Amino acid sequence: MSSSAIIRTTTEKIARAAGVTEPVLYRHFTSKKALFLAVLDDIRMATIQRWQDETKSIADPLKRLHAIVDLWHGSTFDHAMDFHVMHRSLVETNDEDIAASLRTFYVQSEKMLEDVIREGQTSGVFRKDFDARVGAWELIRSALGYTLTLPLGIALYQEKDYVPRAIDFALSGLKA
Repeated sequence: MSSSAIIRTTTEKIARAAGVTEPVLYRHFTSKKALFLAVLDDIRMATIQRWQDETKSIADPLKRLHAIVDLWHGSTFDHAMDFHVMHRSLVETNDEDIAASLRTFYVQSEKMLEDVIREGQTSGVFRKDFDARVGAWELIRSALGYTLTLPLGIALYQEKDYVPRAIDFALSGLKA
């Protein structure tokens, strides 16, 4: 549910969809906006935790970074509703609290990617002549572009090996 959709709906509908009464809903959330911010926070924490858990055992920085980016692309399908909520909110919001929540997700993503890139720079896997934060943001920007244009049904995206090829291309600029 986007930020504009949550504003347009009623607490009665939200409570009914959750299988609770409005008083129970208001016991936990002071407003629809508070509920929406809680949803965004839950999506952020679950996504970052999932990416960390699924890649922590990968020692090679290049392979770990590849896995994280692959998980991001995979999340577009496996957690489509979560990403739909986040990206629609990103495009539609003019609310500073919602923007701050989204910013937190992207800053945490930046930090995770930056750490892997720096580790790769230290070990000699990645070039040392660029700012790891810029590399992190370019990967984020690429993943955002993919997830935002996925609903367009781009023929190239349907090719079986598109995602691994796209990731290899994105990471090629980082390699030493």
